[in-house]
Amino acid sequence: MSYSLEAVIGGGVAVERAAAACGGGSAVALEGGLSLLPLVDRVREGIDRRFPEAGTGAMGHWLREVSSAGRLAYVGAEFWGGQGAQWSLVEERGEILLSSDSIDAINLALRLLGVVAEEGKDEFDTVGLGRHRRTERWAGGQP
Repeated sequence: MSYSLEAVIGGGVAVERAAAACGGGSAVALEGGLSLLPLVDRVREGIDRRFPEAGTGAMGHWLREVSSAGRLAYVGAEFWGGQGAQWSLVEERGEILLSSDSIDAINLALRLLGVVAEEGKDEFDTVGLGRHRRTERWAGGQP
């Protein structure tokens, strides 16, 4: 079974501001007071339009800008048949606090956002990131 996620996670206000700064997208509530902005095509296109001169670096420019509203984690994961990878980048006020591509990258980012794992769960499961298996599902799209 596959799992695919590309999103920005943070406190509700910071994520709402991030959504507004890319011209679209909707934040989704997670457990523990966090919100998630799924980075679906229309959101990525909004980021690219905001920073046309940045080319492939538009995401970095956008995250640096919107992290002025609060600590944000850019997270991603791609898994298929038990094999895959995950990555995370945490920024606050334009400063990189974490950049990881370890197998625990998302949990590390969630810890920096203040998540404390519930007994018998990791941070990923504590906030409910297993609710959907594809980024598009977080945005209300098809699987």
